[in-house]
Amino acid sequence: MRSALADSGLEIDPGSECLLECFRFVACTSEMSDFLKGLQKSMSEGPGKEVYAPLVETLARDEQDLRWAFTRIFRDRFLLRYGLPEPQVERLMESLAGLSVPHATTQDLYLPRRGKD
Repeated sequence: MRSALADSGLEIDPGSECLLECFRFVACTSEMSDFLKGLQKSMSEGPGKEVYAPLVETLARDEQDLRWAFTRIFRDRFLLRYGLPEPQVERLMESLAGLSVPHATTQDLYLPRRGKD
């Protein structure tokens, strides 16, 4: 995560909401991919795999569509909420897209905010 921020020219601040948004994006896409890949695997290896073959292909397309939607949502958040310039956001999204958090859970997506000292 740190290298994705650094490659995008963002300052690394462990307490920043922007860093939490990066984690949320990666965890969200990871959780979605883990779920859909597991579903595809069980459908393609289990009983009735011939019947499910077209659905497995549909799930692969759905995964691409969901990834695009998540990317668009978080891209807009970085632009609008944090006021980052578009070229910087594009670099950030490219860097984050290659990351994963295996077995992320929904609970991981929204970490508690740090209290004000």
